[in-house]
Parts: sequence; structure tokens; C-alpha cells
Amino acid sequence: MTELNSDLPIDSVEDDLLERSTFATELAETILCYTSQNSFTISLNGKWGTGKTSVINMIESEINRLNHLNLNKMSDEREYLKPIIFRFNPWIFSDENQLVTEFFKQLSSEILKSPYSKITNVANAVIKYSDILNHVPVTSNIKIGSVFKKLGVELKNYSEFKNENVKIIKQDLIEKLNNANIKLIIIIDDIDRLTNKEICIIFSLVKSIANFPHTIYLLAFDPEIVCNALRDTQLKDSGHKYLEKIVQLPVELPIMNQSILFDLLIENLRSIVDDDTKINQSKFDRLYRNGLQDLIVSFRDISRLSNSFGIKYSLLKNKVDIVDLFSITVIEISEPNVYSKLPSYKNLLCGGSNGMSLENDKRLIDVCCDKLTSNLREKDNKQKIIDILSVMFPKIKDVQANLNFYNTYDSKRSLLENEICNPDHFDKYFRLFIGKDFSSGELLNLVFESDESELEKRILEINDLGQMDLFLKHLQAIIPTSNIDSFTRIPLIFNILLKNWSKFKNDDVKLFGISIHERLKLSIRDMLDPIDDNSKFKLIMSEVNNPEVTLSVIISIMLIYEKNKTQYSDIQSFKNLEECVLKRIQKEANDGFFPNDKGILKILGYWKRTNLESYLKWKQNYEYTDFNLARLISSCVSKGTISGTSTYEVWKVYLDYIDEYYPHDEAYTRISKFVLTPDFNKFDSDLKENIAAFLINSSTDLEDITIKLISSKLAEIKNDTALLNL
Repeated sequence: MTELNSDLPIDSVEDDLLERSTFATELAETILCYTSQNSFTISLNGKWGTGKTSVINMIESEINRLNHLNLNKMSDEREYLKPIIFRFNPWIFSDENQLVTEFFKQLSSEILKSPYSKITNVANAVIKYSDILNHVPVTSNIKIGSVFKKLGVELKNYSEFKNENVKIIKQDLIEKLNNANIKLIIIIDDIDRLTNKEICIIFSLVKSIANFPHTIYLLAFDPEIVCNALRDTQLKDSGHKYLEKIVQLPVELPIMNQSILFDLLIENLRSIVDDDTKINQSKFDRLYRNGLQDLIVSFRDISRLSNSFGIKYSLLKNKVDIVDLFSITVIEISEPNVYSKLPSYKNLLCGGSNGMSLENDKRLIDVCCDKLTSNLREKDNKQKIIDILSVMFPKIKDVQANLNFYNTYDSKRSLLENEICNPDHFDKYFRLFIGKDFSSGELLNLVFESDESELEKRILEINDLGQMDLFLKHLQAIIPTSNIDSFTRIPLIFNILLKNWSKFKNDDVKLFGISIHERLKLSIRDMLDPIDDNSKFKLIMSEVNNPEVTLSVIISIMLIYEKNKTQYSDIQSFKNLEECVLKRIQKEANDGFFPNDKGILKILGYWKRTNLESYLKWKQNYEYTDFNLARLISSCVSKGTISGTSTYEVWKVYLDYIDEYYPHDEAYTRISKFVLTPDFNKFDSDLKENIAAFLINSSTDLEDITIKLISSKLAEIKNDTALLNL
């Protein structure tokens, strides 16, 4: 079984595999040794996926280690600026106006956690300063220089209105920071994940709003993205200039050693591929030299590649050429648009020719290569992709070399070795696990590139094809949770899964199989677990009051995390989340009795367990209509599978659950009359079947009720209703 690589950043120098620990230690020493009173900003520059977060984690770990050593050596701690490390994650806030507010709120909280003296005064001063800023509209749709000027004007106006002097308040904060003899080390990672407007807000924080003494900012981002953001919101071509004014020490992330990356790649491949697997080493070497090595440039690339290749290998290892499978997976990960287009050019790329139409084939191959590489993530990859394809598909190389006959293509050998260039094997590389109408390449494009409406539409189509279970199983392999694409797409996928929860159904009756809703919960857990607790609970919170997501679905998600709540690093966020869920429960209990929700029993059980007092008060006073009583009863009926001479579905009624809320014998009398009213026809087929099962159970004491009995009961109800209407 293939073990997936989570691609999580490392936490300390002991975990370093890329020889960056020395760099992290030296930068940590530089930060600790900085004693100037002026605020100082360091930027850690690197592209997405190059390991900035891992280096940040190592730097933070080394600062803590070195600080501990320094404190032990100090005879007088007053001579030493004691560091307080504050990590701010701006990308988790959906509202731009929250950034400044949350920055100071979290900074104050972090200061209070430190063990040093005179800390409370500093934290209170931060809160006081923050209170003024809360009344200042820090907008970002104007030039950053104007932000600073506008901020000053607004602060001045507000201070005059309140008879406060903002300079005095800020100076008071500065004095308290100096007296506390501390050094603030503020780390802001993933700035390049933000919108252009949010990026400007962050830099206004660093430059003007929070430029405190003895404060060092360590900012991690892709300079190209940040400069473009600054340029787009200011004067043209001014992004670099503004960045130079803010960052005093730009530091480039050390370039990864290609030999180390190669060794890590080979180590991962050896852990995936069986020892007795036949591998064309010469072909692998040519492919690697001809471009694969240029497409695998980071540890993240290796993680994503290993995950995707591992799954494919486990399914196709005896059906394809392993080197071709590896190469096509590299293309799929690095340039998914090329991968998704390749199936359209099967007839042109596969096989050979008798040389009778060389000129025409050359023209077609040139057009094919241009179209395949017309929409690349990285423009520089064009020739690399063509070179790789030339090895995989000999026809490309032969045509471009003007050979009269494609003598490098061997139809018999390619057939026996399952190579991609053979038309009989080509389709295997693109039809992996999503059924006859959906390829894995299309899935990759769907997850990363499609808009919300297209993504939702396609997921529902996959569900209609009966492939939802397989889609969920492979979702984590397609979206590694710590790369930029997945962090920005997870909330979207999370929302789509939650609001369409009831539409996902098991297509086949399988004994001992896992239900689709259990699979959904497992997939969501695996998707969210690598995210930090605060971000995770904020994401769930965003769906709590979403009217498109039913309460029972929200509670299904809450139950995943409830049992481990004492272990969370941010227990207060979870408690806040629980409170919001309870507010919605109480509102919907009295406002339509959880409208459009089939999981009423689950909701009431959660309510009873988390807030018994309010639950009992509601239970004692609530009066059921026939319609809502029927909905409650339906939630106390389950459908399962049993096996005898054949496997079939049965319904089971839990009368003791019904009795907790309403006597089931009285309910039987009321529901027997209700099913003859027009309101019963407002129910969907699932609810009608559950009510029929209840009526059968109450009148016959049968425990396992079959579809035959239910169909007969529903037909009886239909006939009785027709007679009443005569």
C-alpha cells in the first residue's frame, strides 16, 4: 500500500534534509544580536514550494534555543533584550479590515503569554493603541504612500474628536516596550498568498502602524508576487522601490542542491517501486537529462510527485512502462494543462509512419507541440516539455530530424513493454480511477483551475457516475495540503462538499462497505488536519451560518473534532465555534424545527450533550405539528444492509429514540392520519419510506423491514388517500 507524503514543513534543524540548518542558525543569531532601537525588517525571499515555511520554523526554533543559552549565561538579565516571538497568519482572514485588528489582538495575547516582567503594561498599551486604530478605516484601494498619509489624517481627526493625542498613546507604548527590556520578533509568512490589497495592508503595518522600537520583522514571500501587487495598487513599475523602503535586509532562500533533491527523489521512488520491477534505466537517464530534472525543483515537487506516482503505480504497475508512468506524472504535476491535452493527440503522437507523408506529419507535429505548450504555468518549460515528449514518443524526434522512416519506433517492443507510444497502451496512462468519462488529468485541472460553479457541477457529475467514493479517496493525493494551490482551494472544496452533502449517496449496496457520508467525514478530516487549529476552526465557523449547509452536516464535522478538543492549541477557538453552533441550534429549533434537515436526531443529541439546560427547556415546551413529528420520526429510522442468500436493504425503527421526545403509540395514531393529507406528499422518497417503515413496525413489531413491505405500504397509503378525495 502506498504511503502518502503529507508535505508538511519541518519544525527544527534536526529534521533538515536540504542542508539549510546552518543558514537558519546564522539568521537566528543575527536577529538575536540586533540591538538597535529602530525597527528592522528582514525578508526571506523565495518562490512557492521552495521551503520558506520550513526555514522560518527552523529560525524560530533556533531563536528559542539560542535565547535559552543566552539567559543561562547572563549575570544580569537587564543587559539583555529578551525576545518575544509572534507569528501572524494574515491569509486566514477573509476581511481586509480584520487584518489590523487581529494583528494587535494576537500581538497583545502573545505578549501576555511571555514569562517576563512588566509584560501586562505593554499588552495593555498595545490594546489601547489598537482601540484607536479600530476606528480608522485602513483601506487598500489606494497607493501605499497615500495609505500612510490618510492614516495619519484619520488618526489625527479621531484623536481630536476624542480629545486624545495618538502620538502620546503610541509614545506611551514605546516607553513601556523599552522599560520591559524586550525585543519583539514578528514573523509573517505566506504574504504572497494574500490579495494585492491585503499585501498593501501588511506593508502599511510594518512601515507605519507598528514600527515599534526593538522590533524585528521577518517576512516570507515571493518578491515577484509582492512587487507586482505593490505595483498594481500604486504607480507603475514602483513595486521594487517601495519594497526597498520597507525591507532593510532582503535575504534570498538558499538554492536547493540538485544532487540532494535527486537523492531524495530516488529514495522516494525506491520506497514505492517493487524491487523486481523492470525499469529501462537508459530511458530514465535520457528523460531526466532532457528536462525532468528541470521540472522537479523543490521538496514540495518531490512530495506531490511521489503521492501521485505512488497511487498510479499501485494500480498500473503491471500494465504500463514505469519510466513512462513516472514521466507523464511529472508533466501532470508541473504542467497539468499539457497532461490534460495529450489524450486529444493520441493518433498523431503514437506509433510510427511509412515515411510517405513526412512533410505533412512534420507540420502536424509542430502544430501539436505548439498547442500542447500554449498555456504553460512556466513559459520557460516549453522546450523542456517537448524534449521529454520526444523521448516518450519517438515519432516527434524522428519527424523533427527529417527521417524518412521512423526507425526509432519499434511496435513489437513498445507493445510488449507497455510503452505510452504504443496506441494499444496509451489510454491506460490517462484513464486511472474516475470512470470512463473522467481522466485523472481532467481531475487535476478541475481541482486547481476551474471556477466554483464548474467545480461544483463536475463533482456532482462524478457523483452521478457512481465515482464519488473514489474521488474522495484520491482527493488528498491530488491536493497536497501545504502547497499554495491547495490552501486557497480547500475552503472552496470544503464548502461544495458540505452544501451538497445530502446529494452524495451510495450507488451500490455493499455488505461491510463504508457509507459515502462516513467517507466524506474521513476525507474532510484528512484534508483539514494538517491545517493549524485556529485556521481550521475559522474555516468551519465560516460554514456554521451558511444557510446552504444544514445543521446536521455542521454537527457531523463538529463530532470529528469534539473528542480531541482538550488537545487543541487554540481551545478558545473551538469553544467559540461550539457557541455559534448552539446559537444556530436554538434558533432553528424554534424557527421551523430545523427546516430542510433530515438529521434532527443528531442535532438534538448534540444539543443535549453540549448544553443540557437549554435543551431540556426547549424539550419541555415544544409542541409538535404533525409535519414536524413525522420528520422527527423519520430521523429515528435507519437503512442498512443484510446478507442471506442475497444482499438487500432493510429499514430499522428505533422506538426508544422516538419515545424520548414523543410517545410512539400516540405518534402512530397521529401519523396514520397525517399520511393521508397533502402535507405527506411534500416529503421526498427517503422520508416517505422511513414513515412507512415506522407504521409497519408499530403495527406488526417487525424489526427488519424490506423494500417490498415499504412499497406495499406506500401503495396502500396512496389508495387510501385517493378514496378520501372521491
